[in-house]
Amino acid sequence: MPDATNRPAGTVAHPSQAAADVCPSCGHTLEERRSETHGVIWTCPGCGGTAIGVGLLKQLRDPGLVTQVWVAAESTPPGRGRPCPMCGGGMRDVTLGALPRVEICTLCGIVWFDPKGYEAFPATGAARAGGVSAGGVSPPEDWASVPDAALPAGARVLLATERSNAIAGQARQQPGGDPPDEWWKYIAALFGMPVRDGEEQLDRPPWTTWGLVAFTCAVSLLAMTNLDHWIALFGFIPAQAQRYGGLTFLTSFFLHAGLFHLVSNMYFLLLFGDNVEETIGVPRYLLLTFMSAVVGTAVHGTFDPHRTAPLVGASGGIAGIMAFYACQFPGIKLKFVFGSLWLGVYRWITVPTWGFFAFWITMQGFGVVAQVAGLSNISSLGHMGGAAIGALFYLEWRFAAQGGVRSDAAKVPASGP
Repeated sequence: MPDATNRPAGTVAHPSQAAADVCPSCGHTLEERRSETHGVIWTCPGCGGTAIGVGLLKQLRDPGLVTQVWVAAESTPPGRGRPCPMCGGGMRDVTLGALPRVEICTLCGIVWFDPKGYEAFPATGAARAGGVSAGGVSPPEDWASVPDAALPAGARVLLATERSNAIAGQARQQPGGDPPDEWWKYIAALFGMPVRDGEEQLDRPPWTTWGLVAFTCAVSLLAMTNLDHWIALFGFIPAQAQRYGGLTFLTSFFLHAGLFHLVSNMYFLLLFGDNVEETIGVPRYLLLTFMSAVVGTAVHGTFDPHRTAPLVGASGGIAGIMAFYACQFPGIKLKFVFGSLWLGVYRWITVPTWGFFAFWITMQGFGVVAQVAGLSNISSLGHMGGAAIGALFYLEWRFAAQGGVRSDAAKVPASGP
C-alpha cells in the first residue's frame, strides 16, 4: 500500500491507488472502532489522531458547531492540505475561534482531528450542560458558538439554511411533535386515553390479560340486557358487604355501569396489564389484580357515605396493575392529545409513565375529597386502595425474596426516542 504522505498534495487518487485508512500525520494504518451509536471512528495508534464522518460527528458532538465548521470548509477555496486518510484528496484546514483545528475532506465527508482534537471538540448541548463531553473531557466553561461575522458571506447563508433545518427538526422531536404511527391510537386519543409511545415488545402473547378482558366484556355485555337487575344482585353494596359470603367483593369487578365505563377500563387493562403479566407471571398477576380489586372495594365500603349505592367496575384492580407498572417501568413514554382532535386543534404531549401516574394519583386525591363529601359517584377511594396494593405488591415482589433469584428480567416495553 503506498504511503499517503508521499502523494502530491491536493490531488485525488484513483480508488485503486488511494491509500485508504492511513494517518495523514505519521503514516500509520488507522484502526477502526465502533462508537456508542454504532458508527465507525478511525484512530491512529501512532500519534492519536482521529478520523470521523461528518454525519456521525454531528451525533457525537455539538451539531451546530459541526455545521459551522463544515460550511466554513465548503466556503474555503480548494486547498493543498494534507491528503484525506480515506480518499487521498486534499483536505481543507479550518480553525474557528476557540474550536480545535480540524481538516475536512469535502469530497468524502471525512473530518480529521490531530491528537486530542476530537476529545476537545465540544459535545452536544445536553452533554455540555452536564459539564462532560461525549469523549469524557470537560470542555472549558466559555465554549460558545463561533460568531457568524467570522465566517465568509457564503458560509453565513449556508449556516442560516442549516439552522432553519435544525429548528424544524427539533420541533418535530419535541414532546408532541411526533404523532403515533398506528391508526387506532388516534381513536383512543379522541376519548382522552393515553397511548404508549412505541411498539409493544413481548416474549409471548398476554393470554391471561386477553382472557380477563374477554370474560369481563362478555359478563358486562350480557348484564347490560337488564343492567339494574344484575347490578342489584351482584354489585357491591357497602351496607350489605356480607352478601353471598362476601362474594360481591369479586363479582362487582366484572360488571360495568355502561359501555364507555367498560371500554375505558378494558383499555387500561390492555395498556398496562400485558407487561405486568409477563413480568411477574400469571399466578402473581391474577393475585395482584384481584387483591387490588378486593382491597379497593373494601376501602370504598369503609369510607363512602352512600351506604346503599352499589359499586361496580374493574378499576380498583386495574389501579393496582397501573401502580405496579409505574414502579417497574417508570421511564416508558405515554402520549396524550392536548386540545381537540375533533376540532383539528391539538398537540401530542409525551410524558413518562411515572409522570402520568403522579398526575393520576393527584387527581384521585381530589376525587376522594369530593366522594367523601358526597359530591361524586366515582369511587376514587377504590382507585386509591387498589393503587396502594399495587405499590406494596411491587415492593414485596422486588425486595422480599432475600437470597433468591428474582425473575425480573422481563422484556421492557418499547418506547419512542
